[in-house]
Amino acid sequence: PGPRDEPETSKMLRRLNVALMLHYLFHAAIYIPDEKMVPFAEFRPLGAARAPLKVDLVALLRSKGFRLEDGWVSIPQALTLSEILTAAEIVEDYMRRTRTGYGRAGLLEVLTRPPGMVLKRYVDGSFSYKKVGAFLEFLDFLDRWWYEQTSS
Repeated sequence: PGPRDEPETSKMLRRLNVALMLHYLFHAAIYIPDEKMVPFAEFRPLGAARAPLKVDLVALLRSKGFRLEDGWVSIPQALTLSEILTAAEIVEDYMRRTRTGYGRAGLLEVLTRPPGMVLKRYVDGSFSYKKVGAFLEFLDFLDRWWYEQTSS
């Protein structure tokens, strides 16, 4: 999980990722309701997972090639989106621990910035020849995030 004062947008992305992971764990459609809203009717599943998203997040996902049907992530796209979100969360966690992160909105910044900018920020702030193993691990997760994002 991210910092406690994390923006609602980043929390929504993390909730969506948890829903996608639960989908694969239980092979079921997962609906995570909004904390402020109590559903008064049953939902008809239209995909793998659904979590409340703001309009700007829906636009971000569409720009990355993910189509949501009434807020639901389709089953064929669920694994790819989960891999992208998980890798971005790990990259953001590395950056936060090395104090090279983007602050409160770190996850959203990692997802919207080009990987080269993310890598430059990490290298400029924390590269050390003594920690080459950690740097290579960071590169691996950054590569997974970028590869999954461009192949979808």
